[in-house]
Amino acid sequence: MEAQDESEREESGLGTVINVRKFFQSWDSEVTALSQPIPERKNNNVYIAGQMGIPTDLAEELSNVCSMDTLKCGDEPADKDDLLKMKGLPKDLDLTCVKYQERDLERRKMVDYKLFVINKMKYRVLDVVQVPQSLNEIAPDKNVPHPNVVLTVKVHRQRTKAAILPKGEVFLVLGTQPLTDLKDNIVCVKDDAVAGDFSDFPHVSNEGLTPAKHTYKSGMLFIENTFYNDMREADNRDYSEPILKWAKENDHESYPEFRKAKMEDTLFLDLNIQLGVPYLYQHQGNCEHVIIFTDLRLLHCDDPQDVTMYPFQLSETVTRRIICRSCMMDSAKWVVHDSQLTPESPCFMCHTCFTLLHYDQNGQKICNFQAYKYRQKTGPLNLCA
Repeated sequence: MEAQDESEREESGLGTVINVRKFFQSWDSEVTALSQPIPERKNNNVYIAGQMGIPTDLAEELSNVCSMDTLKCGDEPADKDDLLKMKGLPKDLDLTCVKYQERDLERRKMVDYKLFVINKMKYRVLDVVQVPQSLNEIAPDKNVPHPNVVLTVKVHRQRTKAAILPKGEVFLVLGTQPLTDLKDNIVCVKDDAVAGDFSDFPHVSNEGLTPAKHTYKSGMLFIENTFYNDMREADNRDYSEPILKWAKENDHESYPEFRKAKMEDTLFLDLNIQLGVPYLYQHQGNCEHVIIFTDLRLLHCDDPQDVTMYPFQLSETVTRRIICRSCMMDSAKWVVHDSQLTPESPCFMCHTCFTLLHYDQNGQKICNFQAYKYRQKTGPLNLCA
């Protein structure tokens, strides 16, 4: 049975280390040519006819029969921009779906309908819909290099003690991009936090305080026994140094050969990866995220062709608002550690409950504790708990 499972795993590609550059070079010129976008729309039918081996007039007939214009009822505006500006639903349509849509539009005027729907969702992940630009709207120096490969990367939120791995964002990255492009687009609450204990200054304003991501810019990716450190800044730390030192001092035959490289000098084409295998992203000292490569393929003509859109975000998680542990109503503004007055450590508290509980009428601390400012993501995706 174990031998059978091993053979099935090899056939499916699981457990196989893939060199991204060799994968890219294994495709022949004909396949990579088909993945490139067609520059001129007026020659689409000629191009399709040549690829299908049919007459051009037959391709034009198929294009007309399969055109989206055949889906119109006759009352829609011919111009796409005018169609997007339409307000309300067509009248005199005895369709059940239209009646439900009208009812939903009325409900959205009365309550925060989007908030209501997201709270009822089973999976708290939203697909991010971004309309790729046409080739005519992209500057020549912004076109994606062709041919190219695309990797799908799932970045999970910071690890917790929970048994279930927290969900996170999904990105498309190009093989010709450096690893730092992905690092710079990973969103974490630790990056927006303000470093330092503010228990002696509870009323200090957040204005002018520097987020941690602008102070501590170090980071590390650990992929297939290689540590990739972000060393773009002179004061960035090499997170792999103590690990490599420990591995050298405790050398064991079962330990693999560890290596290290600079994140900014490494392209995704240079990686060796396994699909579905968890890797590590570490930043802000001890904040760890699991990253997983879920797909590797050629770039095709339906992908965004503007290189500035990459890493291209496919989905994002819906974050719950963390409320005060005391009043259970207001948003948490403080994280309190080692306080004998709180039921747990760390404990999230709003500003009012925090100051009333831990300070006297003169603003002096009544016990020993540490307090750190806590910032939460704001916006329509930040939900009430």
